[in-house]
Order: sequence, then structure tokens, then C-alpha cells
Amino acid sequence: MSLTIIENNTEQLVNRLFDKQGYSADSVRSKNLQSFLEIGLPSKKTEEYKFTPFDTILEKVVDGADISPSKLEKEEIQSFLYNESGHHLVYIDGKYNEELSQVAEDEAVSIAYSEELSGLNSVANEPDAFTALNTAFTSAYAKVVVKKGKEGLPVFVYHMVNATTKSFTNPRLIIQAEESSKIALVEKTWVDGEEEAFLNTVVEISVAKNASVNLSKLQNHARNVIIHDGLKVNQAKDSRFYVNTFTFSGKQIRNNLDVALNDQNCETHMHGLYLLDGSSHVDNHTSVDHKIANCHSNEVYNGIVDGKSHAVFNGKIFVRPDAQQTNAFQSNNNISLSDLATINTKPQLEIWADDVKCSHGCTIGQLDEEALFYLRARGLDMRSAKSMLLIAFAEDTFDFIPFEFFKEEIDQLIISRLS
Repeated sequence: MSLTIIENNTEQLVNRLFDKQGYSADSVRSKNLQSFLEIGLPSKKTEEYKFTPFDTILEKVVDGADISPSKLEKEEIQSFLYNESGHHLVYIDGKYNEELSQVAEDEAVSIAYSEELSGLNSVANEPDAFTALNTAFTSAYAKVVVKKGKEGLPVFVYHMVNATTKSFTNPRLIIQAEESSKIALVEKTWVDGEEEAFLNTVVEISVAKNASVNLSKLQNHARNVIIHDGLKVNQAKDSRFYVNTFTFSGKQIRNNLDVALNDQNCETHMHGLYLLDGSSHVDNHTSVDHKIANCHSNEVYNGIVDGKSHAVFNGKIFVRPDAQQTNAFQSNNNISLSDLATINTKPQLEIWADDVKCSHGCTIGQLDEEALFYLRARGLDMRSAKSMLLIAFAEDTFDFIPFEFFKEEIDQLIISRLS
């Protein structure tokens, strides 16, 4: 595994990062940087990353990358924000910007600006190179707390990256939904510039007893954008978690979704769509860990690939010995529109309990010839018939989008691509 560039630039990166901050060898940052160097970037020899290695692709980005946040004015970013009421949280080059963010008056939600890293230890100590890297180089981040028994206004999270030079950013976000609370969030990234940009994002979500969190993510990037997106979720008794991930383009995107169902009657819904062309590469890795009895998880990922694009899906469901009466469903369906496109899919079930209802499956194919014939027989030309079938297939992932404006935005992207 080649870490030469990062190892050679460690001292330089540390000096830039810890300038005037009193760097010490036993700090949280330095421990995580050391942990990252010990684990190393995943290569083709790393089983979990064999289709999406990061060692060689990141060398080119990290070498000479800018890690200092750009300076923007509110007028410069206003057109990129949703025109919706709620909390608008702005990250500039990986750093939460309190001045550019717009926090609404809302007694249900508390949003704090923080640079304190000690609270990130529990996550950073896991054997995960990208979480360790994020903890070493993250700076200011937001912590969103939804108060007990309250429903908060929507939260919109924007990651804005200046790629006029090489950029290396590590955004961090913490979301805590207290008992019987409810919140919906939208996460979106905007990259300006044509140089290679690497975003190493980590979002931690804790869903307390009887609470509900719904997160929708839009990934529609230029060909110079590389993303490793880590989403870690912990659910308590009677909680509900929904995530909707829509991916349209990017140089290389890896979405890691890890959900732990830690008590009874948890409910988890994961829907995803990747609609790729050109040379875009997208890898969705999901893990749902059923630890206790009487929980339900539902996972549906649909993909359409064209050009020379490459889609990867690996979904894991774990059912522990104490997780009797688990109900877990997983589906990954793919349509290939090009002989040059590549799809690798691997659904997995690991079950240690005997009283469960679990199913998983995947498909890779082309459009249904019978359905095409049916539509053609009713007067549609071939192009219109294909578009109708593809759009319906893509919209099958819309069930849990909480906002009509977001659903319309995704729908327009789908229609413009497939029509």
C-alpha cells in the first residue's frame, strides 16, 4: 500500500493544521493521525475496497492540497441555499461557518458551533481509516440537538468547496435526536473549480427512544470530485431512521452507511438511487446490525448505468443471536444501458437467530422487452417508451422523501438525464 505522499507530507500538514494551536503528541488530532497512518488507505488488496481503492487516487489530491477554508460573503452563497424555512448550516472547505449559516428561531432545536474533539473519540477509535483522518483534520463542526418531545424545523446542510486549487476537506456533523423528538434534514454539496477535490465527510446520528430522523442526500458533482461519505447511526428503542441517497455523478464516490439497531422495535428505511453516465464511479456500502429482537429494516437501492460508468453495491445485514423476530429486507436492482458500463453487486445476510423473516436479492439487466412492447403497442415511440420505464424505475426510491420540493428537484434531474 502506497502512503508515500501522505507520510512525506505529514509534518507539513501537521504544521499547517496546528499553527498556533499548541500541537502535542498526545492530542486527539495526533492520535487519530497516527491511527490513520497505521491503518493506511485501502487499496485493491483491501477486500471491502477492492473495486474502489483510495490509495493512488488520493496521493494526487493530498500532495499540495489546500486545507484552509475560503472566505465567502453571504451574497455569494445565497443562490445555492434552498428557499425554505428552517436551519441552513454552511460548511466552507470542511469547516462549519457560523457567520454564513442561518439558524432559525426554533425552541425545538439547539445548534452549537464546536471545535472540541474529545467528544469524537468513541467514533474515531473504531478501526476506520477515513474516520481517523477526518478527526485528525476536521476543524469547526456543528452539533444539532433536537430536544425531547419536540419536532424541529428542517435542517439543510451545505458543503461548499473551493476547487480552484486542489482541496482536501474533512467536514464533521453530529446529530442527536432526544427522546420522542423528530427532525428531517437535507445534505447537499457544491464544488466550484476544476481542480481535484477530496471530501472526507463523517456524520454521526444518534436516535433516542421513540425519536425519528429523516436524512436526504443529493450527490450531483463534476468529474473532479472525490468523496468518501461516512454515515454512522445508532438507534434506541422504538426509534425510526430514514435515509434517502441520490447520486448522479462524480469522479469517485464511496458511501459508507452503518446503522446499529440497539434495542427493540427499531425501524430503519434506506433508499438509494444512482444514475450514472460518463466515467463516474459510485460505491454504496451499507451495514445494518440487528442486535435486539423485534426490529425492522428495509433497504432498496436502484441503479441505472450508462457510458463507461461503474457502480458498486455491497449491502450487509447482521442478525445477532438476541435479535429474534427480526424483519429485514434488502434489494438492489440495476439496469445497464451500455456494454461499457460495469456493475458489481453483493447483497449479504449473516444470521445467528432462527425466528426471523429476512430476504435479499439483486438484479442486473436491461429494460423489460414485454413492457416496451406494451407501450409501443399503445402508440409510444421507442425513445419515449424507454424513458417512461426508466423514470418509473428510478422513482421507485421516492417513498420516504419528506419534502415535496426535494422530490421535485430529484425528479427533474432524473427526467433531464433519462429523457
